[in-house]
Formats: sequence, C-alpha cells, structure tokens
Amino acid sequence: MPVVYSPEELNFLHQVLDEAVNSLPVHLRTSASKSKVAKRILDSGWSIVYEPEAAVYHAHDFPVDVLFRRYFDIGVVYQRLGIWNDRSRASLWREGWGAFKGKLSLLLEKERPESTGSSLIQDIGKYAAIQLGRNERLLPRAVKKKLSLYRLFD
Repeated sequence: MPVVYSPEELNFLHQVLDEAVNSLPVHLRTSASKSKVAKRILDSGWSIVYEPEAAVYHAHDFPVDVLFRRYFDIGVVYQRLGIWNDRSRASLWREGWGAFKGKLSLLLEKERPESTGSSLIQDIGKYAAIQLGRNERLLPRAVKKKLSLYRLFD
C-alpha cells in the first residue's frame, strides 16, 4: 500500500531536501548529498527506513583507485557531519561484516569466485578508505589532496 502524504508534509520534505543539497558545495553534491540529506531528515525528526525490495540502479562502475578515493571522501564527510557516532558505527560495522561474511562464504563455496573475490577486495578497500577519511586530520594536506576524489582539500 503506497504512503500518502499531505501537501504540507510534501512541501516540508521538499524544503528539507532542497536545503540539504543546496547547502553543499557543488563539487560535493555527488558524493555527500545522500549523507547530508539523510542527516537533515533524521535531525528534523523523520525516520529513514531500509527497504530491501527497493530497486536501485547505479550508473557508475568505478575502477578500484577511484572507488578508494570516493570512499575516502565519504569518510571525511561522515566525520565532519558527525554521522559516525558509537551507535551508527556499531550498526555500519554489523551490516558491513554481515555482507562481508556472505560474500566470503560464496567465495569459499566457489559459486562465483571471480566476481566475489573482486567484490571482497573492493569492500576491504572501501572500509580502509572510510577509516582513513574519518581520520584525515592526522594526514598532511598534500596526502589528503591526492586521496580526495572530489577535491575537498583544494
């Protein structure tokens, strides 16, 4: 059954989403907008629900080096927005570990070894990049500039 919103609720949602996205620098809108929008929605008292049946289409297939740099930026943004607190860290760790174990079991069962192995390596790289981004304050500016895909440190 579809959810029906009143005109006032739709207007509010529209304003919150517009403000969240427009408050970002143009070069960040592609990498951090979803996190910023989600944070604004949650801070406004709304909830975000995981829908496992939702169809998601990704229009990108990043090479590993670009993927690492993108996730470095995501780690920076999560830290700066205060998204990475103890509760969210535990939740992200649980979900990530569950996905990792599922892929590892597929790899060990040899159902899809080539794609699963590559996916595991990407997941490890993503996790490392997020952790590095979260701790970017410890890195020299020149290193941060090289690691940032969206030029956060120019």
